[in-house]
Amino acid sequence: MFKTIIFLISIVFYVNCAKLPPFITACAKNDHACALASAQKAIPEMFKGYKPFKIRPLNPFKYEKLDLSKGDGLKIQLLNGEALISAFTLTEANVNSDTNKWHFKATYDVVGDSDYEVSGKLMIIPVEGKGKCRIEMDKVEIEYSVNLKVVERDGKEYYEIESDETIAKMAAVRMRFDNLFNGDKVLGDNVNLFINENWREVEQEFHPGFVGLITAMIQEAVKPFLKNVPIEEIII
Repeated sequence: MFKTIIFLISIVFYVNCAKLPPFITACAKNDHACALASAQKAIPEMFKGYKPFKIRPLNPFKYEKLDLSKGDGLKIQLLNGEALISAFTLTEANVNSDTNKWHFKATYDVVGDSDYEVSGKLMIIPVEGKGKCRIEMDKVEIEYSVNLKVVERDGKEYYEIESDETIAKMAAVRMRFDNLFNGDKVLGDNVNLFINENWREVEQEFHPGFVGLITAMIQEAVKPFLKNVPIEEIII
């Protein structure tokens, strides 16, 4: 009986002490340099997933559907896709514990592969088809800002996301949609040529969907982290 009690106490002690992942460093209040160094070390590990927090592997980031449609008649969906991130660099981390506002900046490249379905008019040209597509983005610069609120659970305080915003811009984007117009090579090649010659304008058409995917990926890592780790273990 005594051994059983000791065993149970040990489990409780282990769970309570193991909440902060080993690759994350607790930082002093408003210590932005520490926050940056800790996040730089943690993000590559988070990309691999973290089972104790039920975070699935995030790189490549897999998704079932990404709707890029616009209300002006263009309907386009990317299906069964994945986005592979490379050359990721976190350049800024401002963690304000007085206002509970966090702000991060990062750059990376990404290659996305998926199925697609499209119909309607893209800018000035009609498009129709379904098949495979690839989207490559170079030197994506993102800024992620989040407002946090404090909630109490089991006698401890935790952060929750109250609101967030993602801003993104790309240095270059290349797109390829196979099997446009039921495999008509001439029409398909011309549309792909138009898309890539006018990639800035085309990217703006799809921009809200791209930003939404970036935000979803960030939230898949941040929300479980905040849910599992008390504030007192994040900020010391």
